[in-house]
Amino acid sequence: MSVFKSIVRELLALFVDDYFYAISIFAWLALAAIVLPLFDISARLATACLLGGLLLILVESTTRFARKGRTR
Repeated sequence: MSVFKSIVRELLALFVDDYFYAISIFAWLALAAIVLPLFDISARLATACLLGGLLLILVESTTRFARKGRTR
């Protein structure tokens, strides 16, 4: 079983470098898919909310990576 886990971990590492970044994106997409339809807002506003959240996640991940790289 540990060989299987090792293979899966290596395959994930090929596509995902920052797990927190990937999980944050999936969580934001799921939250937006659940919450945004509950409000009666236009498609443009929903798109802006989705884009704004994704941009905030990108900025947070970039600053976290820059701080981690600077301390080395």
